[in-house]
Amino acid sequence: MIVRKECKNCKKVMKKEIKNELDSYRWNRKQFCSSKCRDKFRYVNPILKQKNKEQRGKYYLLNKDRELKNHKEWIKNNKDKQKEIDRRYRKNNPQKNYSRTMARKKIVIEGLCKVCNKELAQHRHHKDYFKPYDITFVCRKCHNDIHKGRIKWD
Repeated sequence: MIVRKECKNCKKVMKKEIKNELDSYRWNRKQFCSSKCRDKFRYVNPILKQKNKEQRGKYYLLNKDRELKNHKEWIKNNKDKQKEIDRRYRKNNPQKNYSRTMARKKIVIEGLCKVCNKELAQHRHHKDYFKPYDITFVCRKCHNDIHKGRIKWD
């Protein structure tokens, strides 16, 4: 008996000849024509995408040291790929690149963090990249909090 099924991702029609009960069981569970289609569907589907993001976040928090070590090792072993990634980012974000470069060249970080007023400022935070010299000096912790939305900074 020949059975037809449609791939959930690409809608390609799959055909399979069912010879026994085990084939039938496996075929009923099959939803994608290939592992590539399955992976694409998982990352395009918004519910699954959010679920995967949450799972990756939990895994990262539990294995942070190992993940950082692996990332540093990957960068060390793939310098040409990392350079290409950096080049592409700068090309796609020219205003950010310009603002950061101008601030780095012209403005020295001085004084305490403008948010907590406790630690020395280590970072420059741009509220608007179209104003490269409008900068707030913040410590590392407060800068992360600003970008993660934990601190509303106007």
